[in-house]
Amino acid sequence: MNDYAVVIAARMQSERLTDKALVSYCPNGTSNLAQIIYRWCKHSRRQPAVIITTTTNAEDDPIETLAQSCDVPCSRGHPTDVVAQMNTAIQRC
Repeated sequence: MNDYAVVIAARMQSERLTDKALVSYCPNGTSNLAQIIYRWCKHSRRQPAVIITTTTNAEDDPIETLAQSCDVPCSRGHPTDVVAQMNTAIQRC
């Protein structure tokens, strides 16, 4: 068991940047923000548990698919209650 966890809250909905959770931030197009944060955590000396949390909205299904492909637990919760989403994610650790 890890002594701490990193919860990455992600959602696809955005007025300014469509599909922001999956947008690539690397010039070669291979990494999005969630993947970058995950790699930083896994290279950390303490290696925290990493959980991605998103909403139950169908538009956020690709985030869960990404989490599964990276073998990262994904927790889903109410679209407007981010605190409850994070609480649920932490309890699943």
